[in-house]
Amino acid sequence: MGSKELIALAIERAGGSEAKLARELRLSQPLINKAKRTGRAGPRLALAIHHFTKGEIPASSMRPDLWENPEDVPSQREEIA
Repeated sequence: MGSKELIALAIERAGGSEAKLARELRLSQPLINKAKRTGRAGPRLALAIHHFTKGEIPASSMRPDLWENPEDVPSQREEIA
């Protein structure tokens, strides 16, 4: 599954709208829309979706250039440190 499909799945899990996902992730709706249209998720968005879905949509699937495997994705606690 590509990034476009994964972002669409995250939107569905958030209640079906870009605005709802943006609120859940504390990001902007235009950022969600752009990522959905282009199929490109920045590191911040990939991490936010990963944590929002509790790893069901792994950041490593959206950004394999940064994280090879789901277990390589930093936890929220590690991000703060």
